[in-house]
Amino acid sequence: MILQLQNESKKLIVDELRYVLQKMLDAKDVSQQLFYFSGANGIINRIFNLHDDDNLIFIHEIMQSAYNILNIRVNESLRGINPQIVLPKIVFQKLVTALQDLSTCINSDSDVIPALVQISKIAYVATGNGYYLLKKGTLKL
Repeated sequence: MILQLQNESKKLIVDELRYVLQKMLDAKDVSQQLFYFSGANGIINRIFNLHDDDNLIFIHEIMQSAYNILNIRVNESLRGINPQIVLPKIVFQKLVTALQDLSTCINSDSDVIPALVQISKIAYVATGNGYYLLKKGTLKL
């Protein structure tokens, strides 16, 4: 899926994703990383409010779902709920890489699906079954 965006919209998305990425890299903990990750979805939302594009809605839904799943897991961890599921540090490292890939694909008018699949897999690791499959070795990030 290649986005058909006006150059101005594409630039707004790519610039915001770069900012989000830098803030995620600078963050001191996973709560801060997650907070800044939400900005990636925010820019997609703002652009599709201005331009009717079903593909942006699709990206928004993937990003929102990923944020929600990760948010639940991070908040549960902070409260000591489900202590058997501990997100490995690599999860947010891989999330940064996937966002970088998404930004690159949008900027270069390339297929964004592989980056979105990776974001979905990363979020899935934060679910009970996803964590189980990661520990079992059948789900690779």
